[in-house]
Amino acid sequence: MGGVVDTPPIVARGRPRSADADRAILKAVHALILDVGFEGLTMAAVAHRAGVSTATLYRRFTDKVDLVTGLVDQLRPDHHTIDTGSLEGDLWAALDEAKALARSPVGPLLVALSGLKSKHPELRERLEATFEAGPVGDLRAILHRAVERGEIPPLGDEETAVFHLVGPVLWRLLVDQEPPDEKELGWSVAFVVAALRQGFAAPVRRPGS
Repeated sequence: MGGVVDTPPIVARGRPRSADADRAILKAVHALILDVGFEGLTMAAVAHRAGVSTATLYRRFTDKVDLVTGLVDQLRPDHHTIDTGSLEGDLWAALDEAKALARSPVGPLLVALSGLKSKHPELRERLEATFEAGPVGDLRAILHRAVERGEIPPLGDEETAVFHLVGPVLWRLLVDQEPPDEKELGWSVAFVVAALRQGFAAPVRRPGS
């Protein structure tokens, strides 16, 4: 391609990073979170369980928030762009991905981390950014395409629409520790599609208000 200058690859100095150490560290983080929770997780405990030095650990991760988000990135299923050509098809595909995510090793991890939002805002921000690049971002793109195709009117409250789609999956995951079945997913799609086509513009006011 014209104008692009090839540059030689940068050669890392020192010993190459050990893939075995990477795997041992993330395996240790996973086990410790399920064992003692995020509050009980320490960098020293991870290093000890992984059989690595704390210096090795800190060369890879700055703190335990970094450890957890690195683990989630490693464990979540591969992400695929969704565009089936219709709103219903896209929503089913997105919910299938959310269901696969819940059934993956990330599911129990999310349950273990579910009560930490207010205590650890940085962890919340990092996890939300992770899922914004996947399932949640997919839903936003799906809704925007449906508006562009003329399947639904312009969105009045995108956040609420997304919440009502992911809510049933999260509820079943946190309460029953398993994702919803096909019938439950079908009702979620039906309710949200009906609301979107009617116009997801404003909530119903309380009588007398």
